[in-house]
Amino acid sequence: MLKCLQLDITGNTANFIHQFLQNRTFQVRWRNSLSSTKNVQKGIPQGSALSQFPLFAICRTSSKLLTKECSIFAGDIFIFCPHNSLDYAIRKLQNTLVNIHKWCCYWKLKISPEKCFIAELSKRKLHVQPRVTYAGFPLPWEESIK
Repeated sequence: MLKCLQLDITGNTANFIHQFLQNRTFQVRWRNSLSSTKNVQKGIPQGSALSQFPLFAICRTSSKLLTKECSIFAGDIFIFCPHNSLDYAIRKLQNTLVNIHKWCCYWKLKISPEKCFIAELSKRKLHVQPRVTYAGFPLPWEESIK
């Protein structure tokens, strides 16, 4: 809610967003069975028009994270490190990932590294795929982006 205030969002709109983020629950339906209701402990709510607002609000007021090499769409972060030197691009990528991890820790957000990957977008083929990590988790190299 601090971010709402920093974005000059107040009154009924701020109250609506606060209620949207509080006391969230979920259930799982499998075939004809419905699980008991569980509380959502953390994470950005999904499935509504407001779902991306919490991430947007945090990112919008954190200008150091959003650079021309880093963009966010629908909760996905895309990092683009263009350079003629692969070593330079990998260092820049790794440094950006370290900064994103620090930022996420500060805002109590979690990125699932098992859902992350690296893709080289170049006509040149890599002979070696350098090791790049997020929070100590090695990220795999993929042939394409889906």
